[in-house]
Amino acid sequence: MSEHAEIDRYYESVMSCIRAAYLMCLPTRQRQPMRDYVVPGWNDVVSEKHRLAREAFLAWAAAAGKPRTGTEHWLMKRTRSQFKLVLQYCKQHEDVLRANMFASSLANKDYISFWK
Repeated sequence: MSEHAEIDRYYESVMSCIRAAYLMCLPTRQRQPMRDYVVPGWNDVVSEKHRLAREAFLAWAAAAGKPRTGTEHWLMKRTRSQFKLVLQYCKQHEDVLRANMFASSLANKDYISFWK
């Protein structure tokens, strides 16, 4: 029984050292938690819709007084809804898009991006 107690005490001392090092070296809280969030499929699908929605919004905002009717308003609403729809799709199918990205990295023998 004393051998098991020694092993348990040794294990606890190693784990306490690891915990102490972890708490000293790694930050406990991020300042901007959403900044590091990556949406799988952004570069493939979403970025173009985001660019179009942003351009339409800026054109609408540059129009006289941000009109509630007209072509600028219609285009801004349309591109924004398309962007939101594609972004929602990517968030709902995050696992599938991520798996496809991993598979394509392996198929292309791009091991560096696979392990990133």
